Amino acid sequence: MRKYLIVLIVLMSSSSLLAQEFYIEKPVKIFQDSRIDSLLSLHQKINEFNLANEQHDGIDGFRVHLYFESGNDSKAKTMNVRDQFSRRYPLVEAYIIYSSPYYRLRVGDFRTEIEAERFLQRIIRRYPAAYVVSTKIRFQNWIN
Repeated sequence: MRKYLIVLIVLMSSSSLLAQEFYIEKPVKIFQDSRIDSLLSLHQKINEFNLANEQHDGIDGFRVHLYFESGNDSKAKTMNVRDQFSRRYPLVEAYIIYSSPYYRLRVGDFRTEIEAERFLQRIIRRYPAAYVVSTKIRFQNWIN
């Protein structure tokens, strides 16, 4: 009697294990409001238009502020510093920003403050007044 009970328990437990192997997946059906599809489509069109026409402000990020100048020849001086920087670091983008009365030179498109600080440590000897600023950075660098 005991043997039959053990065999019965083993057969019942093994049949439940086999049931999992033969499970057939069925496709999931999603029922949603049709307006959701139209909103998603509109969102995609707006994003495609903005990327094609660069009508966006970018994403939150950081740059390194290198230089600022005001007064006579301030634009030419800032451009000179930018050109010197670009020769030393050709892979790092440099941006001249005008906000009356200053021309500012900021470099890089860093997604995190740590990345910006790391780059700052590389250039701090040549640019001792440099510091990290929070700003919008170019979106194109973060696609893919």
